[in-house]
Amino acid sequence: MLVPLRRRALPDLARLQGFSQVGAHCLYAPGTRELPVIKTITDQAGGPVNILVPLSDVNAQQPVPFQLSDLAEIGVRRISLGGSLYKSQVTHAAARVRHLLTNDSF
Repeated sequence: MLVPLRRRALPDLARLQGFSQVGAHCLYAPGTRELPVIKTITDQAGGPVNILVPLSDVNAQQPVPFQLSDLAEIGVRRISLGGSLYKSQVTHAAARVRHLLTNDSF
């Protein structure tokens, strides 16, 4: 069962603070999609925070509710795209192959 982000924020924050205390150079907080939660994490984690943000074209059912500039403004220091660059390229390649097979042209 997935726990809503608001209830997960404090355990995640404690984990990130622990990593910061032992010298982590960047604190990875995947799955966080609410700006107020991300802001709390960046303010209290104790080090630079990395957020996982999938590209919208491969995550259409759950579009990201913020912009890159929003994350920069609240103190996010690094953004990871996860596997979304790979998924985007595979989707594009598959579309090109379908076009080739359907239209008999390159």
